[in-house]
Amino acid sequence: MLPGGMVGRRRCVSIASDTNSHAKYKRGAVTRSPLVRLESELLQVFQNSIKQLQCCNNEFEDKNGDIHQAHTRLLWFRSTAS
Repeated sequence: MLPGGMVGRRRCVSIASDTNSHAKYKRGAVTRSPLVRLESELLQVFQNSIKQLQCCNNEFEDKNGDIHQAHTRLLWFRSTAS
């Protein structure tokens, strides 16, 4: 629950045409469609969540620089290995 009683909900919506035979719809969400984007009903809430994650990441980097560097290298290596 958000301040002021607002409720933030996110849903996946297909940006492919409705005739896409590969899209499988289940309770309003698209599962297994190659063209899916996240649509936030409260965009500001979503953006604030991203900012909060970035701040947490920066705090972790400040306190644990060596661990953060090693983890970043591991993620980079995994992304380039595939």
